Amino acid sequence: MTSNLYSKKTVVVAKSDTADYTTIAEAIKNAQPETIILGKPGIYRESIVIDKSLEILGDGKVSDIVIEATNLNCILMQTDYAIVRGLTLRECTVG
Repeated sequence: MTSNLYSKKTVVVAKSDTADYTTIAEAIKNAQPETIILGKPGIYRESIVIDKSLEILGDGKVSDIVIEATNLNCILMQTDYAIVRGLTLRECTVG
């Protein structure tokens, strides 16, 4: 079975007022299962918990869409199924 981008609810995360959300964590919190979350270019300084079946997809150049972990984990999976693709994950350095 092929996933159809247009049959699922899609929300946009970006560092602008025109996006549905400004953080990925907020988008996940408010998402229904099977939602597609499109991350626009930017640095998202947050650690996210994925607790439902959804897709988080980078919408742009991979190196321009960055999740910087604010603790030990960039992403903590608490679901049996999720897709994360097209993002750069890295540790946030303080100093």
